[in-house]
Amino acid sequence: MTWLRAEGVPARAIWSAIDAGMSPLTGLVMAAGLLRALGAQQYGLIVVALAVSNLSTAFNPAIAATTTKFVSEAIGAGATREHGVARIVTGSLLVVALIDALFIAVTLVWGNGLAGLVFGAGTGADVSGLRVILTLAVLAICVQQLDAIFAATLRGLEQFAYQAVMEVFARTMLAVAVILVAFVTRNVQASLLAYCCAYGISAVVRALLVRFANPEKRLWSRPGNADVRRLLGFGGWMWLNALATVAYGTLDRILIGRLLGTGAAAHFSIYTQLSQLVHLGPSSLFAFVYPMFSRLRSAHGPGSLPLVRLYRNSFMACVSIAALLLVGLLLFRNQLAHIMGGRAFEPSDSVILLLGSSYFLLTFNIVPYYFLLGVGRSRGVSLLNSASMAAAVVCMTFLIPAYGENGAALARFAYGFGTLSLVYQARKLLRK
Repeated sequence: MTWLRAEGVPARAIWSAIDAGMSPLTGLVMAAGLLRALGAQQYGLIVVALAVSNLSTAFNPAIAATTTKFVSEAIGAGATREHGVARIVTGSLLVVALIDALFIAVTLVWGNGLAGLVFGAGTGADVSGLRVILTLAVLAICVQQLDAIFAATLRGLEQFAYQAVMEVFARTMLAVAVILVAFVTRNVQASLLAYCCAYGISAVVRALLVRFANPEKRLWSRPGNADVRRLLGFGGWMWLNALATVAYGTLDRILIGRLLGTGAAAHFSIYTQLSQLVHLGPSSLFAFVYPMFSRLRSAHGPGSLPLVRLYRNSFMACVSIAALLLVGLLLFRNQLAHIMGGRAFEPSDSVILLLGSSYFLLTFNIVPYYFLLGVGRSRGVSLLNSASMAAAVVCMTFLIPAYGENGAALARFAYGFGTLSLVYQARKLLRK
C-alpha cells in the first residue's frame, strides 16, 4: 500500500484531482444515464429538486470547508494529544445534523406548498408526488452533507490518497445504484431513494476511514466552547459565501425550469456540467493547496518562502491547464454533447461558448481563494464572493426571461469579473 502514502506536490495534485474530479465525472455519467432512463421531462424533475435541496442546505458546505482548515491547523500545531481533531469533527457533525434536521422538518410540514412553488404548473405530476420528490431530494442532500464532513477531515489531515480512493468507491457506487434503479423502475422517487442509500453507506465507510487515518485514533470527542466559537466564527463568513455559491449555481436552473420547462432545465444542466470542467479540472488538481496553505501558515507564518513558492507555482499552472481545457471543450463540444444526450441532442454553440468562457474567467481566483482562506481571511473572501454572486443572481432574474439559456450563461460573467479582486488581495498579502 506504499502507493497510498506517496508524498510530494505531483502526487498530492494527482490524488486531489481524482478526489475532486469524481463528482463532476459521475455527475456527467448519471446525467447521461438518467436522461436515457427517465426522459428529459422526468430527469428535469430530479435536476430541479436537487437544485432546490442544495439551496436549502447551503450552510453545510461552509462547515466542511471550516473543518478542513481547523483540522490542518491542529495537525500543524501538534495538538493531537489534546484530541483537537476529534473535537473539531464532532462539533462540525453536530452543527450539520441540527441544520439538516431543521430543513427536513420544514419540508415535511410545508411540503405541498413548497412543491407547488418550486415546480410550478405543467410538470405532469400531482402535488403529493412532487412533495415526495422534494422530500427525498432534501434527505439525499442532508445525508451527503454528513458524508462531506468526513471527507473534509481527510483533506485536513492531508490524507489525499485515502480520500481519493474513498471518493472513487463512493461516487462509483452512487452512479451504478442510481442509474440501475432508474432503468429498472423508470421512477423518479425510486431513483432519489437510491441517492439516499448510497450516500448513507458512503458516510459510514468514510467515518471508519477517518478514525483509521486520524493520528489520535479516535473519531468522537466532546467539543469545548472554544471549539464551537472558532467553528462558528470562521464558518459564519463561510456560510455567507456558501449560500451565495449555491444560489449562483442553482437559481438559473430553477428559473429555466419554471419559465421554459423542465426539459430545458435538463438541457441547460448538461451544458453546465460540460462547461464547468474548464474550472473543475484545475480546481480539482489544486484543491490540495488549501490545507497546505493553512498548515504552512500555522507552522512558519503567512510570509514564509515555502508558502510564497507554492502560491506562485500553483497559480501559473492552474491558469495554463484551464486554458487547455477551454480549447478542448470548444473543439469537441458536439461530440461531448452527443455522448451525454445521444445523437438526437443538438447542443447550443452560443451557450457552451459563453459558459466555457465564464468558467475560464473563474479559474484566476482558484489559488488566491484557497490561499486567502488558508491564512484565515474568510471575512474578506466571503464578502467579495457573495457580492459578486449576488450581482450574477440579479442579472439572472433579468437576462433569463429576456434571452433564455443564453441569458443564464451571460449572467455568470458578473461573478467571474467580481472575484478577480482576489488575485490582487492575495498578491498584496504575499508582498507584505
